[in-house]
Amino acid sequence: MIEVIRDDKGNLKAVVEYYIVNQDGSMNDKGIYCWINECEISPQYRNNGCIGKFVNIITKKYPQLKAGYYHRLGKYPNRLPKMFTRNQWLRLTSEEKDEAD
Repeated sequence: MIEVIRDDKGNLKAVVEYYIVNQDGSMNDKGIYCWINECEISPQYRNNGCIGKFVNIITKKYPQLKAGYYHRLGKYPNRLPKMFTRNQWLRLTSEEKDEAD
């Protein structure tokens, strides 16, 4: 799936590619995990709440989600994938929103 955030003029701010997966990592719309495959944010909109908006969009579309995870291969190829529970994800995004205000 792909989600896009645009500014009021229709310009692209950010885009995320994600998959809803089951415990085996297989794509499944009824799955309880969200794999963030790719996220791109225009430089002028970084640190501006886009990640929080994506998390809110995805968790509203898929209320059964228990956790989300991603792996930053380009920047940190030797690190393990990072996983957040649903509550951690939502808490982080609400703190991000508070900082952006």
